Amino acid sequence: MKTSKSALSFVAVCAVVASLHGAVPETGLTWNFDGSGVSGSTVAGTFANAEGVQGYEFETVGGMTWTNDVGVSEVFSDIRWDNLLCTNATALYENKTGGSNGVRLPGATEALGLTNDFTIEFMIKVGAGNQAWSRILTLNRAPVLNSAGTGNENAFAFIFQTSTTVVDGFTSLHVRIDSQTNHWERTGGFNQACCSTSFTAEQWHLISFTYEYATKTATMYVDGARVASATTTHPMQFDGTNNPLILGERFVGALDCLKFTPRALKASEVMYSYMKRGELGLPTLGHWRFENGQVGANPTASDLVSSANAAYWPKPALSQPVAMTYTNEVYSSGAKFLVDGENGDLIGTNAQALTFAKWNIGTYALFPATRTSVLSNFTAECFFKDNGAASQFTTILSMRRPDVTYEEYVENGDGSVTTNKTVANNIALWFMTVGATSLRIRADCVPETGVKPNNGRNWNQCADCTTSIKDGKWHHLAVTYDYATSNLTAYVDYRQEASVKTSYPLPILPGQLEIGASNANASRWADYTIDEVRISEGVLPTSSFLRFRAALGTTVLLR
Repeated sequence: MKTSKSALSFVAVCAVVASLHGAVPETGLTWNFDGSGVSGSTVAGTFANAEGVQGYEFETVGGMTWTNDVGVSEVFSDIRWDNLLCTNATALYENKTGGSNGVRLPGATEALGLTNDFTIEFMIKVGAGNQAWSRILTLNRAPVLNSAGTGNENAFAFIFQTSTTVVDGFTSLHVRIDSQTNHWERTGGFNQACCSTSFTAEQWHLISFTYEYATKTATMYVDGARVASATTTHPMQFDGTNNPLILGERFVGALDCLKFTPRALKASEVMYSYMKRGELGLPTLGHWRFENGQVGANPTASDLVSSANAAYWPKPALSQPVAMTYTNEVYSSGAKFLVDGENGDLIGTNAQALTFAKWNIGTYALFPATRTSVLSNFTAECFFKDNGAASQFTTILSMRRPDVTYEEYVENGDGSVTTNKTVANNIALWFMTVGATSLRIRADCVPETGVKPNNGRNWNQCADCTTSIKDGKWHHLAVTYDYATSNLTAYVDYRQEASVKTSYPLPILPGQLEIGASNANASRWADYTIDEVRISEGVLPTSSFLRFRAALGTTVLLR
């Protein structure tokens, strides 16, 4: 990494950049922000990217300092050759909500070739004192004629902003895009609010933003998960003006590891970048261990809060708490230690589990919708034992979406088409049920528009596993979903047994998590014991599934 040197003038840097137009490597450019600055000192001069390509250098205009409050030790890895692109030493920090001009990359429009598909990624930690509409990343355009036709007004290609102040530890990330060629022609392309989401402050997050020029599609990911997507009225405008990329205007927080790729990364590639983040790996979104109560006692809402990430899962509502009890009938009498994968760390010992008794209607623990959207890629797993009386199609785990009015087009025998409109109550995004004897997985991937076409082909897509799980024995059950391939896959006792390719990707909406039978139907009930329900971000390999061992270092115990 280059040492800090005297600042180059805007004109000089632009001249160097212009001569290198089109020279962005296929793998992109990464700025580590690992200059020679000392933590607390003001950023000064220029500093090159990780590859050391001349000309693509930043120029400070004041207001940011170096900090050793870095995100993770390893952030970006190249997906093809697995080369580490960003190692962490220092980051950029700012503590001004007004008057700061941040740091800029002169001539970014030409230097980065932004008139086509691209991906921008960066690490961000929003400070607790950050205010609404602080600008994180901005690329302006030349002024355009205003809507009144009386003069020019500012324009921009895109702006990443925090549109809300920090409340209860959360803030929002809001991407604005101006895709109009002229504000006089406003038809919806000016100041569009594309891709908004919320995430935690005072924690490091990886933000990935892709834009496909031909389809005008903008997509945002947070920590590898697709959280928002939108289509601009017109293709993103850059108008040939060679404007700078600006970081940290009126912003309180830290930025690190800015990466630009001259194409729109696929969802699987974005997730791969997040998976390679050294210290974090694939984080656990929620883990319910059912070990907070006494054997024989009924659980309370406080007992059932996730031990892994309580911030995302508030206290649940219990439909029939008297039909749920803690039990010491744990996974196996000799399976004492729970570990994270085949060679993973010890999570804890095996103490209690949760039993759902037979009831005349569905009995469940209902967790409210998360404060963030359902993740695009996920793994859900648990340990399960049927107690002999559970009905067919008893729900074990389900993730549900808000009620939606659907239109179904039914093709009749005479060639005519009948349109049916129905309101779907809590339609399942994914869930695991007991079929006649085995695990059944089901996906409902009707698009968010509320249309259910072609006789419901995207509705109730199911697949059955082969191993019997109604044998009174303990089994490890798992479901993974890959958003990029639309594959929903089921595993029984660490073996893949069923798979469904959904007609559309599962909708990404905030949804409720239900554990237990949730059907208000007297013919369907639960009669089983469940333990160690865990939901992880991303598609875990079977080697990373939860395991019980008699002692650390021994092989996994089944039943």
